Amino acid sequence: LGMIAFFILLFMMITSSKKLFRKYNKYHKLVYISLIFITIHWIMAQKSLSIEQFIYLGIILIIGYYKLLQLIKKDNKL
Repeated sequence: LGMIAFFILLFMMITSSKKLFRKYNKYHKLVYISLIFITIHWIMAQKSLSIEQFIYLGIILIIGYYKLLQLIKKDNKL
């Protein structure tokens, strides 16, 4: 999972220039999937859950919730 997330982030780094960003903009939404992969990888590497990991998971859930709300609002405007 860590390597998959790394390659997603590497792809986004390479395509972040203005010229390439216009072409690959829709793929830049993969950052949220890589965030999930990184979180799962980090938790599996720790081998036990601590309060720090629960806080990290809570932050990721809040980010995901707000991005989902943005998507719903965007779809309703169309």
